[in-house]
Amino acid sequence: MIFMTTTECPRWRGGEQVWLHARPSALHVFDTNRNRLSAADEALARADAGVAAVREA
Repeated sequence: MIFMTTTECPRWRGGEQVWLHARPSALHVFDTNRNRLSAADEALARADAGVAAVREA
């Protein structure tokens, strides 16, 4: 699930492809029990400073 505060209500339709961009430091990471993982903040701060993040291919 992606949620964020915006200044304008999104106008998307089901099945529509969208692209989102947010600064890494503006994100919060949660586990499957909906607990915020504050330990991820350091990694997000590094990414915000320009460190490349690599996702599983």
